[in-house]
Amino acid sequence: MRQLIMTTFFSLSLCTTGCSKLFSDISGKVDGNSLSEGTAFWGGPYVIITDSEMECDDVSWVQDRYNEDGETIGTDDTFKALQFTYSSQEVKDGPVSIAARDSGATGWFISSDRGDAEVWQATTGNIDITLDKKDRAEGEFEVGFGDSGSLEGTFLIENCVNLKPRH
Repeated sequence: MRQLIMTTFFSLSLCTTGCSKLFSDISGKVDGNSLSEGTAFWGGPYVIITDSEMECDDVSWVQDRYNEDGETIGTDDTFKALQFTYSSQEVKDGPVSIAARDSGATGWFISSDRGDAEVWQATTGNIDITLDKKDRAEGEFEVGFGDSGSLEGTFLIENCVNLKPRH
């Protein structure tokens, strides 16, 4: 009996220190749009959080910049997404400021209706990421979209090899 209790305790303590479920937890709204949990990835210079279930193969619509006057993106999917685009070749450890120009990263809120997208660019904010040895990114952010609203949240997400480094 003692061996069973010790084995169970050891297994539970290993899981609490080594088993981390991937997640994204976001609050706030942009122009009345919220972002519920779906799929999130990081890779290359991008961090993306969507409200839709997507595979790593489904993120070919991601691009460096978007047109706030309306955009057609390369997807037939309907979803909402928050995207951070780093100015560096790849996502970096540590805190980075977010602004429309001359910052370490830009932020985008995207509402896609089968590829026809409404887009809002962040004007203020920051993101703080820690990359681990398992190719996961853990972080937190707060981002403002002027009078359109703001989002804040935390995440633990996996790497997507289809989000390539910038050359």
